[in-house]
Amino acid sequence: MKITNKILAICAVCLLTSFSAISQEVIQPSDKSVATNEVKATPETTETVKPKVEETKAAPVKRQSADSDSWKGFYVGGNVGGTTSNHSLVTSTAFCGGFNINNCYFAQSSVDLINRAGNREAKPKGFTGGVQAGYNFQAGKFVAGVEVDFNSARQNQTVSGRDTYTNVTPAYQFQVTQTIKTDWLMTVRPRAGFTAGKALIYGTGGLAVTNVNYQMNFEDFPGAFQSKATASNTIKETKAGWTAGAGAEFKVSDNWSVKGEYLYTQFNTSGTTNNGSFVFTNASAIPSGSPTLVPNQIFTSNVKLKSHHLRFGFNYRF
Repeated sequence: MKITNKILAICAVCLLTSFSAISQEVIQPSDKSVATNEVKATPETTETVKPKVEETKAAPVKRQSADSDSWKGFYVGGNVGGTTSNHSLVTSTAFCGGFNINNCYFAQSSVDLINRAGNREAKPKGFTGGVQAGYNFQAGKFVAGVEVDFNSARQNQTVSGRDTYTNVTPAYQFQVTQTIKTDWLMTVRPRAGFTAGKALIYGTGGLAVTNVNYQMNFEDFPGAFQSKATASNTIKETKAGWTAGAGAEFKVSDNWSVKGEYLYTQFNTSGTTNNGSFVFTNASAIPSGSPTLVPNQIFTSNVKLKSHHLRFGFNYRF
């Protein structure tokens, strides 16, 4: 009996010892487990507390694309094309008394014929080419600006009118010869229009300036006598007028564009009056054959220039 009690007591002690060890293992995990958990937890904790800071760099500034509809800024360029004109050249005189009366020369019938022969049109054609510069402002798709250009505009033509006197026997003729010449054209023009993708469609108009070189010569009995009536008028001046037109410009790269443009130019009438230079030396009418002035037989010449310009060019934008 005593032996049995001792054996039961020893078993109880062993059970208690085992239970105590298991409880401590559950409540206080081993250092190895903790170390393992800490190693696994460290990256997550570090990622949460101290997020990785990435280095930021400023994005490179992109140049304006050719697809952009921005036309604002300065530009320069060149152009070539053609010009055709329809100039009105008018030379006339007036009846003031008749031949050798009141310092006059022509009969009324002759005056009418001369005025008809002196009303001519010159239609010169030529090449044009030059340079232009300008600046554009822009608000949305609306573009407005101003452009200045200087172009070669060489035109030179001579026209003549000839008829036969009806009051002279035999029937002698007379001739009115007129020559018009221009060398250059400058315009200062506002431009305004709208963009459509890569295109700019615009209208334009403003000041035009050119040089006018005009010469008129009157001669009766052309080629028949050395003794004859002659007269001349000359106009040499820089003349201001106006211009209007339209065009289209297309972008082909960031800075370059090409364009086509039509302009109409007109210059106000220029007038000159011959006063006292009408001279005749007619031996049959004046026995002495000496030159004689007929200052009251006045010739008046007027010039009106009208031209059409078609240009193709390019521009570089800054």
